[in-house]
Amino acid sequence: LSMDRTYVVFDDQYNVNSTQITPTSSEVFMQTTSFFDVSSGMQYYYIPDKNHNFNAGLAMYHITEPKRTFTNDATSALKRKYVFNLSGMTKISGKLEVYPKLQISLQDPHREVVLGSFLRMDCSSTIFLLLLSMSSSNS
Repeated sequence: LSMDRTYVVFDDQYNVNSTQITPTSSEVFMQTTSFFDVSSGMQYYYIPDKNHNFNAGLAMYHITEPKRTFTNDATSALKRKYVFNLSGMTKISGKLEVYPKLQISLQDPHREVVLGSFLRMDCSSTIFLLLLSMSSSNS
């Protein structure tokens, strides 16, 4: 991972009394950084009949908790992230289907829950979709 710092401007470089930008900043950077990271996941898909299907997934990101930093800060590790999802399809009638979805993400100390669904309606040659969703985050 590398970054061209020639176009980066930080708040301590601005002079509030003029339009001039001070050419130096107190920010200290390493020139490049790299890290090794591993993620893994699995998905289960079940189709009991042509009117229903369900799937569930589980994933873990940043298993190695790599240190990702431009400033050589050893405390800047990427915390493990756990993601769980459920979704499915149920045919309500010959022309109407509902697709509920749920995703829960946990990455210490943050949590996010996304719940939603969309409705599919087949009207002859036109298909209408209606999306409904809500989410909640907690840090």
